[in-house]
Amino acid sequence: MLPVVDEANRCMGVISASDLLGLTQERGENLEAIDAAEDLTRSAVISSLRYVSRT
Repeated sequence: MLPVVDEANRCMGVISASDLLGLTQERGENLEAIDAAEDLTRSAVISSLRYVSRT
């Protein structure tokens, strides 16, 4: 078990190592999804700009 502390370094509770690893994994998956979405959005904007510049 690991302590969870606030900004004032007061213990707010505890978290198990396995729960912490699970949260870290979820966060990593979310960040990967955000990166993928940003790449898609960036590609769409570039494609749109290329289309506009041709017309």
